[in-house]
Amino acid sequence: MILLKRDEQSTSLSIQREIDRINMLLFQIETSPSYYTSYELIDVNRYKVLHDNVTISKALKPKGLKPFQFLINRN
Repeated sequence: MILLKRDEQSTSLSIQREIDRINMLLFQIETSPSYYTSYELIDVNRYKVLHDNVTISKALKPKGLKPFQFLINRN
C-alpha cells in the first residue's frame, strides 16, 4: 500500500515529484525478476509446485494458465 500525503504546504510541483518517484519505484519493482519470485505456480495436474521465473512469466500472460493450475502470491 502506498499513501500520498498532502498538506497545506504542498504545491503541485511537490505532489508531481512525489508521484513521479512512486511511479519510478513501482516500475522497478514490477519489471524486475523479484516480481516473479513472489509467485509460485501450483499445478494440480502434475502434482508440482513450480518456482522458476520462465514458468511464472508464462502463467502471468493472458490465457497462460491451463485448467487446474493456480498462481499463488507468496506474500
